[in-house]
Parts: sequence; C-alpha cells; structure tokens
Amino acid sequence: MRGSAGTVADSPARSDAGAPAGAPRDRVLSAIQVLRALAAWSIVGQHYCLIFPVEHPSWWRQGFLVHGSVGVDVFFIISGFVMALGAMDPATTPRSFIAKRLGRLVPAYWLYTLVIAAVITYAPQVLPNQGCSPEFLVKTLLFVPAQNPSGIGLYPVNTVGWTLNLEVLFYVLVALSLFTALPRRWLWILAGLAVVQMLLSPLGIVTPFYGTPLIYEFAMGLVLAHLWKAGVLRGPAWQFAGLAVLGLVLLLRAPTLDNTRVIDCGVPAFLLVAGCIGCERYFQRLRLLERMGDHSYSVYLIHPTILFVGWYAYRETHIKHVFPFVCIAAIAILGAASYHFVERPVGRWLTRLLSARAR
Repeated sequence: MRGSAGTVADSPARSDAGAPAGAPRDRVLSAIQVLRALAAWSIVGQHYCLIFPVEHPSWWRQGFLVHGSVGVDVFFIISGFVMALGAMDPATTPRSFIAKRLGRLVPAYWLYTLVIAAVITYAPQVLPNQGCSPEFLVKTLLFVPAQNPSGIGLYPVNTVGWTLNLEVLFYVLVALSLFTALPRRWLWILAGLAVVQMLLSPLGIVTPFYGTPLIYEFAMGLVLAHLWKAGVLRGPAWQFAGLAVLGLVLLLRAPTLDNTRVIDCGVPAFLLVAGCIGCERYFQRLRLLERMGDHSYSVYLIHPTILFVGWYAYRETHIKHVFPFVCIAAIAILGAASYHFVERPVGRWLTRLLSARAR
C-alpha cells in the first residue's frame, strides 16, 4: 500500500500553544482532531477500494478512489500547524522537542514495522509485491528513505510510512530552528524547506525523495499557526464555514498531476483546515470524531496490513462478502486499542526516558 497514505503522527494542537488573547486555553483543538479522523479514514477508504475492487464501482467507491488521497495534504498541513505552535512556545527546547517527537512517532511505527517484516518473511503470500532485508529494515526503522527490495520505489517496510520520512525531515528543520531567536524561527523553517527541496536534493547531496514539492504543505501549516496566533482565525462562523466548504469543493474536483499537487490540493486543503479552525466551537460537539482523531495514527499504521490479511482470506474462502466489513471493524477496534495500550503509554514512557537522559 503506497503513494496515498498521509501521516498522522502529530500530537493534537492545543489552543494554549500560541493562542490569541481571549482564546480558550488548555484544550485540544477539536477541529484538528476531527480533520485528522476524517483524513485518516479517507485514506482507509481509498485503500479498501483498491484492495477489494469491483467491476462496476459505485459513486462512493469512485469518490474514494479518486479523492481519498487528499487526506495526505490535510495531514501535512495539520503537521505544519502543530509543529509551528510548538516552535512558538518559549519553553520548547531542541531536546524537549525531539524527545516528544520520538516518543510520539517511534513506538507504534517500530512495532507495526516489525510485524509487517515478519509477515513478509514468513507469510509472503499475504503481502504480495513487497520485500524486506535486514539492511532495508534498519533504514526503515531509522526513517531513512531507501529503495524497497521489491522494486516498488522509495517506500519503507510499512509502505504508508513514506510520509513519516518526510515528517522526520520537517521535525529536524523545526528542531534546528529552535536554536534561533523566537520571532525568526518560522523564517528559518521556511528557508530550510526551500534549501532541501530546491538545492540539496537536486544537487544529490540528499536523496531525491526530499525533492518533492509536497514539503511546502508543512509551510502552509506554519502560516496557519501564525494566523491562529494573531487571532485572524476567529470571527463570524459563517465566514469560516464558507471558507471550509470552498476548500472542500476545490479538493473534490478532478485529480491533478503530481507535479502540481502542492497547488491543486495543498491550497484547497489549506482553506479547508483554516475554515474548520475558524469554526472550532461547532467541532467541539463531535466527541466521537474527536476520539477517532486520537486513534488516527494507529489506524494509519495498521490498516494496510489488516486490509491485505482480509484480501488474502477473501481469496481463499467462500464467504467473500464478510471480510471487507470485518476489516473495517478490525481497523477501528485495533486502532483504538493500539492508541490506548501501545501508542500513548509507551510513547509517554519513551518521552520521559529521552527527556531524563537529555538533562
């Protein structure tokens, strides 16, 4: 499963992180959580339709196949927003930032990467067209882009993790910006993105993987964070609702080429996220979707494997119509369990461990 999964490895944005005067404090932004849930499940929907195809797809299947990947763009913008708010906090240091990021990113990703590597090794018929080797597995665990042994391209063992490799690049740039004066950190982050994409990658100093224009969607999230901090994203809800609807309509138009995606999908996603943040008080009522936002990173990591296991069972048994629905239920249940029993407790422990060693 590759090419369309976005990352959701960011802790939710909090309204007290760079919030404008008068904004509610010490509360997770509900709009960000809801968007994370919807983006994650749009990607699940696309992969479901790819793995369980039908001869004549219905309108909803066609919608997921064509537009499900826009969740990637939404996730990258959310990531830029969340990381920028962290960089604006005077209490954030490079060490504390890296400790929190690794604590958030590593436990679940390493666990499910090792699970997938075991499946590829001992049950390759379940995950066809995928490969693994010891060297490649180490590079995957270290978030180093590398050619997949199966020949499918620069995709890690858990192929949806390609977005995490871009995330880690962005985290490094944010961490480096924390060595500079607070008011100018955002400038250094923007400069870092441009240098990597326009100079280092074309010159072959870093992998061509980092040359994708998609990294500028992190910059769009950075702009949103500054708008939030300045109070621009507060006002009449109907104006922001209109902005969100406009962004959604533009996202759902005809698909575009990869080389123009940062404009064709990134800009509409920017408008969508901005509009939803402006309607924050209405998103606070969507408690179930907020909880699903908590689970979205685990859902993102586990859903390809569950879908492929379901696809294998689908081929090998006579009760074909059961497995697609079982897969969706399993993704939701195991995603929630992973968040509560793996992602959150192990992540907190790792963050404390890294923070203690950094002192």
